[in-house]
Amino acid sequence: MQMEAKMVGERVKENPFKLYVPHPLSCGPVSAVKPVADDSFFMQTSNGGHKDDLDLHVLMTSTPKFSKSVNQDFTDSISLKPRVIQEVEKEFENENLSIRLEEAISKNEESTKKHNATRDLFSIVKEACARLSEKMKTYETEREESKGLYAKNAENIEKMVMAFEELRFQSENAKKEIMFKLKEDLEQREKLKNEHQHQLNDRECKVEQLQQEYKQKDNELQETLIHLQESKIRYDQLKEETRQCNEDLQKSQVKVQHLTAELEKTDDLLKKKETSEKSLEEKFENMKNTTSQLTRENEITIEEFNKVILKDALTIAQLTTKTEHLEELFRTEQERAKELQDDLQCASTELEKKNNALGQLEQLKTENKVKISQFMEALENASKAQLEWEEQLQYKQTENGTLLEELKSVQKTQSDLEDKVKLLADEKAELQKNVDALLKEATYLKEAVQNKENVIDEIQRQILSALEKEEDVLEKIDNLKVELKEEREKREALSSDYNIALEEKEIILHNITNASEEIKNLQKNLEAIKQKEAAAKKTIQILKDQNALQNDELCTLKETLKQQDEVTGSKLEEQEESSKNLQNEFKKKERALKAMESKLNTLKKQLENKNESIEVLQKEGKSLKKQIVKETSQCSAYKTEIEQLKRELINLTVKHKDSIQDLQNKIEEQMYCNEKLNEEVQTLQLTTEEAIQAQKKNDVVCQHKISEIITLMEKHKVHIPDVFFLT
Repeated sequence: MQMEAKMVGERVKENPFKLYVPHPLSCGPVSAVKPVADDSFFMQTSNGGHKDDLDLHVLMTSTPKFSKSVNQDFTDSISLKPRVIQEVEKEFENENLSIRLEEAISKNEESTKKHNATRDLFSIVKEACARLSEKMKTYETEREESKGLYAKNAENIEKMVMAFEELRFQSENAKKEIMFKLKEDLEQREKLKNEHQHQLNDRECKVEQLQQEYKQKDNELQETLIHLQESKIRYDQLKEETRQCNEDLQKSQVKVQHLTAELEKTDDLLKKKETSEKSLEEKFENMKNTTSQLTRENEITIEEFNKVILKDALTIAQLTTKTEHLEELFRTEQERAKELQDDLQCASTELEKKNNALGQLEQLKTENKVKISQFMEALENASKAQLEWEEQLQYKQTENGTLLEELKSVQKTQSDLEDKVKLLADEKAELQKNVDALLKEATYLKEAVQNKENVIDEIQRQILSALEKEEDVLEKIDNLKVELKEEREKREALSSDYNIALEEKEIILHNITNASEEIKNLQKNLEAIKQKEAAAKKTIQILKDQNALQNDELCTLKETLKQQDEVTGSKLEEQEESSKNLQNEFKKKERALKAMESKLNTLKKQLENKNESIEVLQKEGKSLKKQIVKETSQCSAYKTEIEQLKRELINLTVKHKDSIQDLQNKIEEQMYCNEKLNEEVQTLQLTTEEAIQAQKKNDVVCQHKISEIITLMEKHKVHIPDVFFLT
């Protein structure tokens, strides 16, 4: 099946089939598959089918030959349609076959993969079996070799037993010599033991004392650490308080900056006001001169007017009725003017009171110059209003000049007088309008004064609150300074205690190093003793070997004696005595050997006990070493922590000193700025008081002069303009 599928796949690759999808036509024949014959004509008709469809009607009407050719083509295409359909069906069958072949190929590939996997598993199993067989062979060979070695070892053991019996006899003779040496060594060891025990007891006492001192120092260090933590907490609290103080100082600095800017503005405004006051004084002097000239001219005109009255009594009689009416109007205007004067006097008294209040408030202007600037702007508006008043006065003076000229013209002609009376009536109406406007302005000024009073009250409240805040800040700064001094003293005490603790710690470490050196010397002595014990053990083993050899020799001697007894029976009697003596000596030797063995056992037990005690001492020494290492590590850790704490303390002290210096510098700068501001405020107070006094004087002078002018005008019964009552 696989071979057949491969063959079919190769054939498909050699002869691939293709579907041909033509361009869809509207009227021409439908060609689903590319035809075998007449390719060129079919392609031409398919590609240009659309154009032929468009021009078909024209061509059919134009030429009959073309219509015939088209009919032939149409018949040919109809005859080719069944062939094309058959070819398409064959191609579809080929496609189905190719799909089935691909599915079969994929199944065969999966089966081949499984076969390869099983083959790999069988190969792995074969290799494992071969390895197991090799291992079994090696195991059998090793077992045979071990049997041979076991037999050889048994023979060697028998030989060793014989050699040991021979050496036993030699060891009995060497034991006596070694016993004397061992006794001497034991005495020396006991002496060394006693010396070492005394030294160890002394060192243990010293170590206990050092441990107690170390514990005391640890407790002191813990107390110092607790003090340091408390100082850190206090330092953090002080930091927070200093931060709050810094914030308050920054706020006060901002306020001071605003106030300085407002002071500068007020200075500029005061300078402008001084210049305006000077100009007003000059204008007032000019007004004085002009008023004096006008009074003189009025006197001259009055004299001339009296002369004219004597001549023209008839005309005046006619005009008396009109003048009486005018006098009544004038009286009403005088009453209004008096009311305005009363209002102005009340306003002047209120202004004087406010000026006194301002004199008291100017002491507190250092922190509230923001609203003083607003007040100065209002004063500028008031000065502008005064200028407007002065302009109105000038305008009224010009009107007075016109009135005087009209009076002169009345002296000349009565007809002109009647015209001027009409003009005067018109002017009176205008004056009434002006008076109403002035009344409105007076009410506006009253409202402005009330607003200014409210502003001044708010300024006073803010000044009082600012002063209270400054007092609180100064108290906090004093408290901080006291706490800083206390902390410095505490830190100095802690640093001194810390230095003392470090010195004591160095002494303890020096003692610990000395003790460790002594322990090392003791360990060296113990190692030397161990070496001596090992040499003694070697000698004992040699003696045992000699004893075994001697025993072997005794056995051989017994055998020789038996042979001699058999050979020389006659000599038995003679040698019985000698043999008995030898046996007695041998028994004595055996007894001595047994005693020596018992002594050796006791010595062994003593050596074992000594070894155990030495091991215990070694363990104790190791534990002490570990404790010393731990304590040294703890000491080093404490040292590092203490050094870090020292560095932190130094950094904190430096930072704290820097912050304190900065705060002190800022406070000094603020105090200096406050002093400057106080001086400037005092100068401003003086200038404002001088300006107010000058204004008061000018107002008094103006009022006196206006009163004089009014009296003169009343004497001569001249029309008084309303402007004189509005100063």
